[in-house]
Amino acid sequence: MTQAVISELVHTFTTYFTRLRTLSLEFGHMGMDFYFLDHALPKFNNLKVLVLKLSGMEDVSLLGITQLIEASPYL
Repeated sequence: MTQAVISELVHTFTTYFTRLRTLSLEFGHMGMDFYFLDHALPKFNNLKVLVLKLSGMEDVSLLGITQLIEASPYL
């Protein structure tokens, strides 16, 4: 998947994500950064666990997921 497709999927389903208690994201080496969360996210008031699995990725900044963490006050 490209970053544009991932961004569109995240944008489409974010209204359903607000009920999540655990979110697990897995990323393989795709030469991408994590700035696909470039729009406002709803508050994830039920999210208590965030699991990120990164495989085959080197020199990748996780600063792109800052918005997700900020939108999840109970992590």
